[in-house]
Amino acid sequence: MDVQQDVQEVLCGLAERLRSWWPVPGIAISVVDGTGESAFVTAGFANAESGAPVSRHTRFEIGSISKTFTAFLLGILADEGKVDLDAAVADHLPWFAPNGGSRAITVRHLLQHTSGLVAGADALPDAAARGYALRDARTWAEPGELFHYSNEGYNLLGLIVEQVTGEALADAMAGRLLRPLGMRDSAARITHEDGTHEDIADGDINRLATGYRFQRDDRPPLPSAPLAPAGFFEYSAADGNVLATASDLGLFARMLLGRGTLDGTRIIDPERFREIVTVPADAAGPGPGPVSGPGPGSGSGYALGVDVEVVDGRTWLTHAGGMVGYRSYLAVDTDGGHGVAVRPTHPASARSSTASPAMCSPSSREPRRTRCCSTRSGSPTPSATSGSTERRRVRSASRPRGTTVSRSPRTG
Repeated sequence: MDVQQDVQEVLCGLAERLRSWWPVPGIAISVVDGTGESAFVTAGFANAESGAPVSRHTRFEIGSISKTFTAFLLGILADEGKVDLDAAVADHLPWFAPNGGSRAITVRHLLQHTSGLVAGADALPDAAARGYALRDARTWAEPGELFHYSNEGYNLLGLIVEQVTGEALADAMAGRLLRPLGMRDSAARITHEDGTHEDIADGDINRLATGYRFQRDDRPPLPSAPLAPAGFFEYSAADGNVLATASDLGLFARMLLGRGTLDGTRIIDPERFREIVTVPADAAGPGPGPVSGPGPGSGSGYALGVDVEVVDGRTWLTHAGGMVGYRSYLAVDTDGGHGVAVRPTHPASARSSTASPAMCSPSSREPRRTRCCSTRSGSPTPSATSGSTERRRVRSASRPRGTTVSRSPRTG
């Protein structure tokens, strides 16, 4: 058995085991290296009710991995001279005056989750309203002293992007990241309306996998618990605005492997890339010490929109995300030269900002693009959980898909 086939079978086995251990109606996995996509598998259904399988063009909501996109967008805008990462947030949003008019919170503090803002109005459906609700907020710590994962901080960053570019966040992100990366099956906002970009069907939800939730919310979830389609949420704020296929997220992973370059196209300045993925030695981290990980100077911690983990001397760039009905994972071994994007439809139940490097398998060099099929039978149909079993598990939702609801859709 060659390495390529071995990797493919390992991925298929992982997908099957995941779907047998936990309710995952559908999943797509893309493994990449510096030369391209080395493995791609799918299993299960984009919509369990209709039996439509997950395909290469199936989109998933990536949740908080959007924060990594937002951080790189701010880095690109800094390269363009439109924003200074060390400038006060109030320089761009004059109405933002927390702590009685303080200007101490900077753009960098928001990127690092160290602004001291620990609460907000993320149940509001409008990004501008959410941001304005923080105009006179009180922080729980001085900026730079406390790490607290903050969706609201990234919402403010999206408002800054719109202020300095004069564009909607989705347009600024599509023009500076998605299109240059060739992410043609992805979008920078989740809306009912089709977009007008000629190479990105922005807002098109026709190829969006159906997200699922546990049907009952009055008891602890079990792997065998029945599911129901989750309500569809329009969303365009910078903490969770991106729709992407697994292969498109793999292109973003390859840009990380290329340290800001993809297939000869420079996306961001090399020095800016290093700035984004470097954890300052004195940074407030998500662990008990000044830096998460083994200790000060370990290099591990949350940098600017990306978690940096040093494992056995190798550096991993990771992030995870959750929306109602979706989970997503991105892990890139910058020293080993490979990365993985995992896209399940799964009842997300906890906030998370990191993805474990353990989920990433070494990749082979030749592209292989097949759907994951049962390694026991070789059947060409999606496996691990049969269609009849999946349909028994999934029940009709009380809220029809396509209904917009106002509570926050993010879980990570």
